Amino acid sequence: MNNSTNHSFTSRFLRNIFFVLIYFTGAFILLMILSQVTKNEPFFYENSLLNWDANQYYRIVHEGYNGYRVAFFPFFPFLWKVLGCGIYAMTFFNALLFIISCAILTTVFNFSAKELFLMLSFPSLIFMFLPYTEALFFFSSMVVLIGMKKNWNWVVFVGMLLASCTRPVVYVFIPIIVLILLIRNDKHSILQKLGFYILPILLGLILVIYLQYTNTHDWFAFFHSQKAGWNNYIRLPKLHLTSWGGDDIARLDGTAFLVGIMATVAIGYSFVESKRTGKSELINQEAILFSVLYLAGISWLILFTRGGSLFSLNRFVFATPFFFVAISCLLKKTWEAREYVLIFIGINAFWLLFGSYVHIQEVLKYFVLSIYMIFFLFISHRNKYIALGAYLICLIGNITLQVYCYQYFLNGGWIG
Repeated sequence: MNNSTNHSFTSRFLRNIFFVLIYFTGAFILLMILSQVTKNEPFFYENSLLNWDANQYYRIVHEGYNGYRVAFFPFFPFLWKVLGCGIYAMTFFNALLFIISCAILTTVFNFSAKELFLMLSFPSLIFMFLPYTEALFFFSSMVVLIGMKKNWNWVVFVGMLLASCTRPVVYVFIPIIVLILLIRNDKHSILQKLGFYILPILLGLILVIYLQYTNTHDWFAFFHSQKAGWNNYIRLPKLHLTSWGGDDIARLDGTAFLVGIMATVAIGYSFVESKRTGKSELINQEAILFSVLYLAGISWLILFTRGGSLFSLNRFVFATPFFFVAISCLLKKTWEAREYVLIFIGINAFWLLFGSYVHIQEVLKYFVLSIYMIFFLFISHRNKYIALGAYLICLIGNITLQVYCYQYFLNGGWIG
């Protein structure tokens, strides 16, 4: 039985590796074609790959921590330095780490090929193929989710420790774990959760603070850098909500924030349902609950620490295994006609936070985006032809945006 199970897992894992490779090979070919058509330069030069945060990590590797770079966590630049590889090799390492991590996650959570291809098409996945922390954070978070799903506490411990040394956003995990304990009313495992879930995060924080202290001689260098260097501190947001990189990127980050709002609503609805009926599919599955809480938590954290500027939120949301797990649940849900209408109205009302009404062009752009987002709900439509049509529209639209975003980044544009 065990041999049969292992064989099944291995075959599905290899199949998923193949699917991921096929997808990104096709996306890369499209990128090459687009580059030739538009004649955009530079293309795949080392300096192109080192735009924005990638350059900060490169500087940390070669110069250590100083100034505002203390806001970046050490695991990725430490790994880069230990490997001793160049920019191309590190980019390849990230790509390989993501491909393997994605295949493992897809196999364990039993995503269909249809779900997998759609997940891979989101624009923010470009950061897996750059010298960014996304691939490492995806891997460590994937370890956490698999540990939760399989009830392997030591696996969760390792994943939490790795994640806590990789990205500052990991500290949203602590209130999430507390909320899980409260929502599930799991009194018997409180000490266990504290030990295996929260303790490694605190250990990671201590390690990060110590490593940065050895470079800066300031025990609170990270917190000082966040406020003074990046203007990140708790405060009320200003309207209209914005982002770096212009209106198009604001719409991308705005879509990520909308995902966070939807996650918040889903949690609230599931909590009420569990109190009323005594059961809830979301609350009963810890890995799914953790994923949805992360999407909600990171969205509100960015809103209230950046004064209404949502820059980088798209990669904090879409380029994570938490989004993969959550959207898998969304793609399985069927909707009634009344719900489509209400959601469409709600999405258009949401865009008012971004000043969508200031000009007719803005109204039309946000209106088209709202229609595009509704197509994602039609993917699970009862009519298979409507579902297939919606799926193809979303897949082709996402791929187009993904290829455009990668080329835009390589040419110095800000994505996240």
